[in-house]
Amino acid sequence: MKNTILLFVFTIIGFTSQAQISDNITFEASYGMSVPLNFVSNVSNENFNSTSHFDGGIRYMFTRDLGVKGELAYDKYSGKAANYGMKTILVDAQLYYNLGRLSGLLYATNETVGLYAHAGFGVASNKSINNGMTDHAGTYIMGLSPLFKLSDAFALSTDISYKLNIKQHIHFDGTFFADPTVTNHDVSQFTVSIGAIYYLGGTKSHSDWSR
Repeated sequence: MKNTILLFVFTIIGFTSQAQISDNITFEASYGMSVPLNFVSNVSNENFNSTSHFDGGIRYMFTRDLGVKGELAYDKYSGKAANYGMKTILVDAQLYYNLGRLSGLLYATNETVGLYAHAGFGVASNKSINNGMTDHAGTYIMGLSPLFKLSDAFALSTDISYKLNIKQHIHFDGTFFADPTVTNHDVSQFTVSIGAIYYLGGTKSHSDWSR
């Protein structure tokens, strides 16, 4: 997983160094929380939510409608029991589609409010807090991201995403599945976040705010 993260970082550095004059590159970071929907705990009825969700990435718009984003995200799922929980590092890539332009929202708000739909795939590394063991799972992601223009260089971002971890072997409380006949499950969660977007070339010519 460390090699994957390093590859992700160097890819972003290389990409931005080749495209510094582009008007369609954004740097994005946000903070929020993640709420598990199933297979939460094997030891208690606690929720084991992650109130320490952080993510950051870079987005590039190929056209006014379609773009791609590479992202690195972190979650720490915990409850009242200090010895139980799980830490997750997720590396993903997603396609972004400009619903704000398609729906006429940009026109109706005088180019101050935008909306994106996004979907993609990633790889999650889950580490148990109670025993230190690590589990890996593929992750499907889909969501909606409303945007609010703040200035010529920045925008406020909000996001709600649904994530489905494929073949996860661990509960969100950090314990592995107890049923010996079941080695893995498809595990789901919602993530809500708020953050900031920095426009490398400014907002005036960026496709986020182009009708």
